Amino acid sequence: MKSFIRYYGGKNLISDKIISMIPKHKTYIELFCGAGWILFKKPKSNIEVINDKDQELINLYFVIKNQLNEFMDQLNLIPISEDLFNIFRYQKGIPFEDLRKVLLNQRGIPKMATITYYNIMNSFNGNISNKLHFNIDKNRVSSFVRFYKTDWLEVRERLKEVTILNRDFRNILELYDSENSFFYIDPPYLKSNEDYYKNTFVEKDHKELLEILNNLQGKFILSYDNDNRIRSMYKDFNIIELKEFEKDLLITNYDIPDKSYYSTSLKGIPKGSMEYKSNWNNSNCPYCDSRNIKKLYERFYLKKGGRTFKQCGFKCRDCNKLFNDQ
Repeated sequence: MKSFIRYYGGKNLISDKIISMIPKHKTYIELFCGAGWILFKKPKSNIEVINDKDQELINLYFVIKNQLNEFMDQLNLIPISEDLFNIFRYQKGIPFEDLRKVLLNQRGIPKMATITYYNIMNSFNGNISNKLHFNIDKNRVSSFVRFYKTDWLEVRERLKEVTILNRDFRNILELYDSENSFFYIDPPYLKSNEDYYKNTFVEKDHKELLEILNNLQGKFILSYDNDNRIRSMYKDFNIIELKEFEKDLLITNYDIPDKSYYSTSLKGIPKGSMEYKSNWNNSNCPYCDSRNIKKLYERFYLKKGGRTFKQCGFKCRDCNKLFNDQ
């Protein structure tokens, strides 16, 4: 499944590699979610949390999760227009009284979400920083066209059980750190600046992130720019170079196993039997956390002859426990 937005710094191109490296866990936390490429493409975890400091982006997630119909109705009426884009670009920012509503009831503000989505999808490279400008490309259509091709019901369903937060990364690491937690961390890169990110991430933030990760109980994958300063800062961790993407590094606090927890190939497709592939989007066994799950079916005989089958539960091949719901 793809993300529903184009966003600067998104990890679509290396998402399959990242997913193949994710270890066994119960709680998945995406610290700087952005477009959420890893969340949308990976199988479900027992508990899932996404966080971002950008209030407008988090409002967009809230609206898609809770007020999708109104969001879609508004966008269906809006043409792709540079003039309209230039009007919307000055309507950024959520008023304080509305922001309080967003954070308290977590339903979001559809009008603000409409503007945010429109700005992201019509801006150059999904960049919605303070230097936002309309994207004109003679070789490709506007990314806003993806609105008409996106399966929005699938997006809403994927977000249904996901906890969505708008907090500082330090607070999230403190709240969710445990031996069963896995963090995917994609902070603004060291060489980046405010031309690309709306919320600045200064030298102090980079250093404090390192300090916290040095004492983290859970496991993490950290994506960063391939810079000598980063290599020096994280010299005590596992640093993985990406041959296809020389500008990026992946950093972990654990050894990458030979066999992926998710059994992915480089293309993100599960290996194994067809039945195992069909379980790709199912969560783990609630008893032993195994992914080796078998679907159970009940047989029904039809009045006019013949028979049919209806799924009635699951069985874990490792602990032999039966359960009804993922």
